Amino acid sequence: MRASFYRRWIAACTAGELIGIGVATLTALALSSSIGEPQTLAARLGVLSAFAGVGAIEGGALAYLQWRVLRSRLPQLPAGEWTGATIAIAVAGWIAGMAPSLLVAQPSASPVDPGLAVIMTLAAGAGGAAGLCFGAAQWLVLRRYGAHAARWIWIHLPAWALAMSAIFLGASVPDADWAPWTIMLAGLTGGILGGVLLGAVTGLVACRLRPKDDAEAQSHIAGRAA
Repeated sequence: MRASFYRRWIAACTAGELIGIGVATLTALALSSSIGEPQTLAARLGVLSAFAGVGAIEGGALAYLQWRVLRSRLPQLPAGEWTGATIAIAVAGWIAGMAPSLLVAQPSASPVDPGLAVIMTLAAGAGGAAGLCFGAAQWLVLRRYGAHAARWIWIHLPAWALAMSAIFLGASVPDADWAPWTIMLAGLTGGILGGVLLGAVTGLVACRLRPKDDAEAQSHIAGRAA
C-alpha cells in the first residue's frame, strides 16, 4: 500500500508541475510574440501580473493533485486550506523571481552569459529557499491533522532544490533561435523532470504520514504496554 501511495504521489507532483510549467512556458511565448521585451512600467507590471497568475495556476494544480492523494492518509485534511497555502507561496515565488529583472534597472552593456553551471547552482539555491517556504506554509495546515509533521518543512529543501534545477535546465537550454514548439517541449520536459524529483523526495515523508489521532492512540497503547 505504501508503494502504491508513493507512486500516486509522484504522479500527482509530476502532473502538477507539468501543468504549471506548461502554462508558464505558453505565457512566456505568448508575451514574447505579442509585446517582446517590455519597455514601459505598465508593460512590465502587466508581465509581472501575468506570471503571478501563472503562480496561482501552478500552485493550485500542484496542491489539489497532492491533496487528492494525501486524503487517503489524512481524510480530515481540508482541500481549501492546503490549496490556499500552496497558491500563496507559488504566487509570491513567481513575483519574487520575476520582479528584479522586470523592475530593477539593468546596465546598458550586454549582459555576460553566466554559463549553465552557474545558472543551475543559483537555481538550486533559489529552489531550496522556495522549498522551505512551501514546506512551512503547508506544514501550518498539515500539523493540525498529521503526526510528526515538522519533517515536512525540511524535506522540501532538497526536493525543491532538485526540482528547480530541472525546471531551469529546461528553460535555459533553448535560445532565441529555437522554434516555439521546441522551446515548449524543453520547458515541458523540465517541468516533468522537476515534478518527478519533487514527488520522489517529498514522497519519502508523505508516505509515512498518519492522522494525528491515530498516532497519539498508538503512542498511548505502547506506553501502557511498557
